[in-house]
Amino acid sequence: MTTSPKVQKTSSEISSGVRLSTAVFCRRARRIADTLPADWLDALAVETGALQKAGWNRPPAAVEVPYRCPARRLSPRAAAATRPPHPAGDSIDSVRFALYGRPLPRIEDAIRVGEWLRRSVLAEFRHPAPPALSGHDLPPDQRHGHAFWLAESDDDGRIGHVLIHVPSRLSADMLARLAGLATLAGSHDRAWQLLPEWFGRAREAPAGAGALLGPGTRWRSTTPYLHPWHARRGFGVAEQIRRECRERGLAEPEVRALEYLEVAGRRLRPLDFHRFRHKPVAVQPDARGHALELRFPEPVSGPLAFGFGCHFGLGVFGCGGD
Repeated sequence: MTTSPKVQKTSSEISSGVRLSTAVFCRRARRIADTLPADWLDALAVETGALQKAGWNRPPAAVEVPYRCPARRLSPRAAAATRPPHPAGDSIDSVRFALYGRPLPRIEDAIRVGEWLRRSVLAEFRHPAPPALSGHDLPPDQRHGHAFWLAESDDDGRIGHVLIHVPSRLSADMLARLAGLATLAGSHDRAWQLLPEWFGRAREAPAGAGALLGPGTRWRSTTPYLHPWHARRGFGVAEQIRRECRERGLAEPEVRALEYLEVAGRRLRPLDFHRFRHKPVAVQPDARGHALELRFPEPVSGPLAFGFGCHFGLGVFGCGGD
């Protein structure tokens, strides 16, 4: 029996239609997958246009929570009365941001993130930027009074928060510009969104403001410590750490070397981290790095960052409690 040309043409059309339907289904599935967030920070990063293309009538992470409150609570006077007091501008030395985007940078790239964060902030100011942020044109007694640009990893080993700490305090203008900072620009057109979470005095940080702030007596390396001076007999890693603590008005700690840095259940060696500045420096006494535990005789507040590259995320310690 011979199949008529008309039937053959119809079968071809059906086959083509099946392939087209499969392709359309795959495209729709990809669109939906791109809008399914891994956590609430990722949910904030999903654009409205992407949700609409995927067919959502509301964000997939959104939950409707009905509540009731007295009508007078909505008045401007009542809202002002319940708003927490705004700290005075000259009393603030730290701002902590949540970082969100996909994928987040790894803690091994902390010094890169520190340099990107500094560059993103200084771009908000006309040249020259304030010395407290740029680190330039500072008096000799303010060697570590300018900004620290520190990365903090989440439980998965990705950098989920960044901390800007300025020991010489933030002016009202600097604070206003930092509060408006929305993007961390990396290299190769990579960028992440910044969400201000907390600002205030580091030593008065509330619970939950991050392990970099403490207070506590036991601190462990979250990024490798690179000694800033050439090592010699009687002036090794422990002696250099103690000297840095003395210069910053801290008590001298007991220093214990660790075999590795523990990050999100992984054991990382100092060599696993990026340990060099983007702008080469004339002298870098230590290129390998060390993992350390510091024990102070009494609780101290963070952030604690010592050694080479400490202003950009190396030599950072996290509080392990008492």
